[in-house]
Amino acid sequence: MALSVKLYRVVGKGKDRRYVPIDLKRRGRRSKEEVTGPFYLRYGVKYESVGMDFKSAVEAMQRRQAMLAAVGSGVAVKSDGDPHRGRVADEVKKFLGKKTLVKDPKTVKTYTERLGYFLDWCERSGIKHLDQLTGGDHLSPYVSFLRQRKTTRDTLLEPRYVYNTFQTCNTFLRANAILFAGEILGQLDYEEKEVKPYRPQELKLLFQAADVEEKLWMSYFLNTGCREQEVANAEYCDLLDDVNVVWVRSKPPPRLQTQG
Repeated sequence: MALSVKLYRVVGKGKDRRYVPIDLKRRGRRSKEEVTGPFYLRYGVKYESVGMDFKSAVEAMQRRQAMLAAVGSGVAVKSDGDPHRGRVADEVKKFLGKKTLVKDPKTVKTYTERLGYFLDWCERSGIKHLDQLTGGDHLSPYVSFLRQRKTTRDTLLEPRYVYNTFQTCNTFLRANAILFAGEILGQLDYEEKEVKPYRPQELKLLFQAADVEEKLWMSYFLNTGCREQEVANAEYCDLLDDVNVVWVRSKPPPRLQTQG
């Protein structure tokens, strides 16, 4: 099922800044305020800046919805020219379809969101087929495109998010035997933000405020250093009590069995 794309306009500044949804189904003449930008698209949890012009913003929303529909809803995209040429939208749809078989829904949603940027850039650049990408010179502008994207706070995407998004693009391209993106990925870099750990007194207060079940979960996170999905997929067989070790490994999606 494709993500729904909605159009918003920004009103107010600073702490009073908010996103106001625009009802495009409403008939009648619109006020000057309704057609005054800046405008943003929202799909999933992300906002994307689409400029100040109302008409252009609506067209951008329609393009984005069509792209996400082609990716997520399984709607076939008509091929033009040589039927053996791989269309970008079709290949992305196939790639995500395969990921749904081996990845959890949260990861697939992240892949869909990141490759949505790639689809948008390809459409704006007139790239319909993968064979139009023949070298790093064709793909380098995509990095600039990502660096110019805006977040919900009207700030540029963080370098780490740009890196991760391009990394997903590289994974997709490698699956289609396009290997030169890895050279560009190797040149991208970002500065890791220093993570401030909880102080002992803060941990003490945190555990004091928790109930029995919450203390169990917090103790597991604290003592193992596991991430959210690693904890969610942990099983008793992963706990090696004799050596005080937790075995973290990739696992296939669980198979649900019905009683009959």
